[in-house]
Amino acid sequence: MTVEPREGPPTIPDVLPVLPLRGTVIFPLAVVPLAVNQPSSVRLIDDIMRGDRLVALVARKSDSPEEAEPDDCYRVGTAGVVHQLARGPDGVLRLVVQGLERVRLLEVTTTDPLYSALVE
Repeated sequence: MTVEPREGPPTIPDVLPVLPLRGTVIFPLAVVPLAVNQPSSVRLIDDIMRGDRLVALVARKSDSPEEAEPDDCYRVGTAGVVHQLARGPDGVLRLVVQGLERVRLLEVTTTDPLYSALVE
C-alpha cells in the first residue's frame, strides 16, 4: 500500500481577488462562516469557486450597505481559501472560509467587474 504525500497549504499568488467584509475580521488559521449577499461579492465568489478558491479577505472601514470601493477597505487583510459554499433560496451565499496568512494590499489591479489587488 502506497501513501500519497499530503498537500501543504496553497501558494498565495501575487494578485488576489478582494472580498470586502462588513463588521468581520478573519485571522490566519481561523475557520469562519460568512454570509455574502452583495451582487459584486456574489460574482466574485462564483468566479473564485471555478479556480483555486483563494481570496483576500479585508475589513471595510465602515458598515455602510453600499458596494465597497477600494478606498473603503483597509490595506491589511488575510489570504483565505473557501472550503464550502451553499446557496440559500434568498440568493445569499453561505461560505466556510479559512484564513491562511496575513497579506498587505499593495496596488489595486482591477476594479471592474471584480476588485483585485497585488498582495505581499
